Amino acid sequence: MTRLVYARPQKPSGVDVPAHLVITMPFYDLPSDIKRFFGKNGIWWGTWKSPQTKNGFDTILIIKEIVDETNVLVVYAVPEYPPWYITEGSHETKAQFLKKPNGRTSLLFRYEPFGYTMECWFEKGILKGAVHMRFMSAYVELRPLSLDH
Repeated sequence: MTRLVYARPQKPSGVDVPAHLVITMPFYDLPSDIKRFFGKNGIWWGTWKSPQTKNGFDTILIIKEIVDETNVLVVYAVPEYPPWYITEGSHETKAQFLKKPNGRTSLLFRYEPFGYTMECWFEKGILKGAVHMRFMSAYVELRPLSLDH
């Protein structure tokens, strides 16, 4: 007899969705390349990694409100992570969608723990993010976060 065992959904470690957060559903008539950044509920999570360092830390990115085809409000939450000089907290900031010359739509916003611009985009159906700093680059693959975990 074969028994199927399903892995429990993973969840971020050391960081939570901020309490009392109001997320606004996107307008139905937004282009699909913009709407896909919202996903199922606007909440994504992943683990930051860098080729220059070992390990990394989990983060949560929330698409709080897609205002229009260009502007969006995002919230991101990070844990305390001393190796990268990251202080625990959540940050709300304005972001923008930008259509690249290659046709790819990117989401750009200031990623305060690093003080640099973060870029997010879809590649083969996966939401990816990157921050390029003076002496280090960091990358993250984000996946939807279910709130019933």
